[in-house]
Amino acid sequence: MADKRTNAIVMMGTPSHLAKIKEIIKNMDIQLSQVLIETVVLEVSLGDKFETGIDWVRRMKPTTETRSVLTGYDETTGAPIYQLKPVERDSSYRYGASGGAGGKKLAENLFGAVTNAAGVVSSGYAGLEYMATFKKLRLDAIIQASKSDSETKVLSSPVLLTVDNKEATIEATDLKYMYKGMRYMGYSSTVGGAGSYEPDIEQRDVGLTVKVTPRINPTGNVMLTIEETFENAIDNGQQINGETWPTVTTRKISADVSVGDGETVVLGGLVKTSKGHSESGIPILKDIPYIGKYLFGKTSDSEDRSELLVFLTPYVINNAEDMNREARRRKDYINATDIWTKGWSDSKLADPVPADEMKKRLARKKEIEKAWQQYRKNLEDHSEIDDSIIDERTKTEALIDATASSNFAKEQAAFAAATNAPIGTLRVSETVEVLGPRAASDDALLKDAAGDAPEADKKESPADKWWKLW
Repeated sequence: MADKRTNAIVMMGTPSHLAKIKEIIKNMDIQLSQVLIETVVLEVSLGDKFETGIDWVRRMKPTTETRSVLTGYDETTGAPIYQLKPVERDSSYRYGASGGAGGKKLAENLFGAVTNAAGVVSSGYAGLEYMATFKKLRLDAIIQASKSDSETKVLSSPVLLTVDNKEATIEATDLKYMYKGMRYMGYSSTVGGAGSYEPDIEQRDVGLTVKVTPRINPTGNVMLTIEETFENAIDNGQQINGETWPTVTTRKISADVSVGDGETVVLGGLVKTSKGHSESGIPILKDIPYIGKYLFGKTSDSEDRSELLVFLTPYVINNAEDMNREARRRKDYINATDIWTKGWSDSKLADPVPADEMKKRLARKKEIEKAWQQYRKNLEDHSEIDDSIIDERTKTEALIDATASSNFAKEQAAFAAATNAPIGTLRVSETVEVLGPRAASDDALLKDAAGDAPEADKKESPADKWWKLW
């Protein structure tokens, strides 16, 4: 008897029978391997350049590629240092290492060799469906190449993890309201006793759906049962009773394929044809029967063909070490140069830093934060002090200016009467001036040197003194 609550089995029998049952359960109760599946859904525009989507994969020959290579670790923080290195097509380069001899050429690293010739999976909807298997096909390079190619567009690139022989599903859909027809609403007294009809509307998820069931065989290969459906909604697809309703085009492919660990299977052949019609011209004149659209208008028809490619790459995960290795590979791929420290999660992805070094880093971090806070506080305090100094200085200068202005005439007259000398000023600031005697002119000094009496000793008449006060 099975107890689902405790995941236990209650058995009753003879000792020999119980021993055999325990042995059977022991052989069955094992850890199942997992499969991580990288997926890229790519749409290729067909035309003169590409007759099929697989042509784009085979003909794409980049001359250079830039890879982020781990070159060392920072002495202070211990963070990994990455350097972008260009890779020529005809040069050798070992991905994931520091480069150099022993690597493989870029074209081989990027695409590898086709192990299975492109063969027919099933024929039917919108052309010939096919599949091909590639070794060491780099999906990140496929995505990077599609960014610079106007003929391609990445629709989705999800990653999923599932247990052996367990179906995994990827859905990227939008909710659409679809027209199903007219629905009978029953008897109505408002229409003469006849039954009434209303549009029958349904909600439908439209988009991409990928279902994959992996099965790992003893040799390490993975048998993939794939069912991929891509639905595209055309918003102005149909008009019924003056209302516009969307229509849906569906592209679907199913396949069973055996691939090795890390190999890529490409599913293609889902071709879509879109036709367009547009009219333009001079209003009213272009609507003249027979001749208007030729003399005053323009009509254009277009037809676009595109093919959907699905790239699937399985990675077998047998134990926790494989899972950590795959996680680190993804961490290196995103160039996560910052330190990953252990926080609420005890993830092994955290950088392997000794406890003493980690304490030093945390202490240094706290010191930097404390210094920054003190610096901000000093800035705020200094700003308040500056404001008070400016206010006080303004008040003082205003008081000095007012006092000097009001007593200027009195001081000037008193100083002139006491010294009997011309009045001069020495400007200290924009608002403060100090009164003082003006230096004698050069003419006066020359006259003194010639023996003439000083200007101050000469007797002057009252008529000659009045102007000096001013």
